[in-house]
Amino acid sequence: MAQEVARVARRLEAAKETQVLDLSKCELMKIPDAVYFMLKDSVVNKCDLSDNIIKRIPSKFCTKFQALTELQLQGNSLSSLPEEIRNMEELKVLDISNNKFESLPVFYECPKLSTITAKENKITELDFERLRKMASLRELDLQDNPLPEELQQQLKDIDMFTVHIGASDPIGKELEEVE
Repeated sequence: MAQEVARVARRLEAAKETQVLDLSKCELMKIPDAVYFMLKDSVVNKCDLSDNIIKRIPSKFCTKFQALTELQLQGNSLSSLPEEIRNMEELKVLDISNNKFESLPVFYECPKLSTITAKENKITELDFERLRKMASLRELDLQDNPLPEELQQQLKDIDMFTVHIGASDPIGKELEEVE
């Protein structure tokens, strides 16, 4: 436990210099309050919270880190994001892969969001009309989700941005994952 705390503290200190907060693979169940305290006067442009056990992103995270351009949340236990993600006006890249989302979260109003990766979730629905109105969106990856056939067809017909649907290429995956 002490090692994990020390690792997080070192990464928080590094974020002050690099403007990149990397808390990936820290076995976090939630975002520690120390993140807000230690980085209260710092600007963070990129944040990696991947490969933890986080179930919820608090609204204060989106409020504190409004300058984020990239947010990596893959490999957690998330099923939703706070409404305040709409206020992250600089966000360009969002990765929510390998979580428990059943629908795409409320990021449609992020004006610069260009890349959304949401592979390996349980997504069966999304707000298709709002998605189509995202002027900055360039790439949407929904591979390995149980999307209904009708929705897949709608997504295939989009020509404003690149959409990846269906099963991902198994090359590089562990053999037991493919079987």
